[in-house]
Amino acid sequence: MANRSTAAGLEPLPELSIVVIGVALDDIADASGLTGAAIVTTPSRSWERGDIDAQFVIYSIAKSVIAAAFLLLAEEGEIDLDASAATLLDDNRFGASVRQLLSHTSGLPNYGRLPEYHAAVAATPSDPWPDETFFERALTLPRDFEPGQGWAYSNTGYMALRRILAEHGGLASYLSPLGFTTARVAEELSDLDGAVPAVSAKIGDGLNPVAGRYHPAWVGHRTIVTSASELHRFWSRPPAAFLDPANLRYIGFDFPGAVRPSYGLGVQGDPESPIGLTIGHGGEGPGYSAAAVAAPTHDAVAIVLEPREDFPAQALAGELLRNATREAPAARSVNAAERALQEYRACQSITPNQRRR
Repeated sequence: MANRSTAAGLEPLPELSIVVIGVALDDIADASGLTGAAIVTTPSRSWERGDIDAQFVIYSIAKSVIAAAFLLLAEEGEIDLDASAATLLDDNRFGASVRQLLSHTSGLPNYGRLPEYHAAVAATPSDPWPDETFFERALTLPRDFEPGQGWAYSNTGYMALRRILAEHGGLASYLSPLGFTTARVAEELSDLDGAVPAVSAKIGDGLNPVAGRYHPAWVGHRTIVTSASELHRFWSRPPAAFLDPANLRYIGFDFPGAVRPSYGLGVQGDPESPIGLTIGHGGEGPGYSAAAVAAPTHDAVAIVLEPREDFPAQALAGELLRNATREAPAARSVNAAERALQEYRACQSITPNQRRR
């Protein structure tokens, strides 16, 4: 098992601080019972635990990658985030904008709260519902609210986004432009075969191996199999729209470690964190727990991937990040993330037609 704290980049910290960072993060990881992979970086320090190139299922962290794909399309003028999903899908059941689907403000009922969904996953884990069954069952529920008038997590909304993205090449075609090299979208039963082995109590009686039994199409929007190192690359240079507090909406209930829990365009955020704005996402499902948290003003990122369901990956990633930034020197006054945000804000007044020129 790899376990190291190494200097990398800027002016080195005093020797005492180097020891404190390594020991503090080691102790936190040990206390959590982490058996998977983790990586934490600041401008002058990196710390790793486990095999950061091993493949894990990241479940809903894929929402952030889906959102990044839509932001690329919007930047290229290929899609308007304020366009109606009902129009794009030619289906009046999806009366909300792309932006509202991305930010969970569409009001579309979440299939994840259907008891029959969880019963079906347990009874027939290798035989997922077709898309239309997901939609028929979820959309018979009343809307949570009118579009834009509230916030409620909706996997159903992200299923609709997957259908829209399929008209523009599908999620897999955006992985390379977003910096992923070995990641893959999990579409078929065999797509989980290369992941770190895990077992689940959610896919039948007792504990059962996830690979070969759980079909990833039970994740309506689809998930991704990738590594801590690749997630670290993505969250080290996140889309500028992720960083804009104007895109964050207070969601009214807690997620681990947040002072003001908020959600933006496919990203969780906390604009009032004691270490400045933090962004990221969590993911949990049969066999795996995952978390990514970044503190852009510190150029700091923490990734935690664990081959166990119901493991507190988000809480651990947040604690690791807060401790690393507490001991590390502050980032430069204008870092790459801030420059990207400035450029993003500048281009918001440019129309799609102007972007094509």
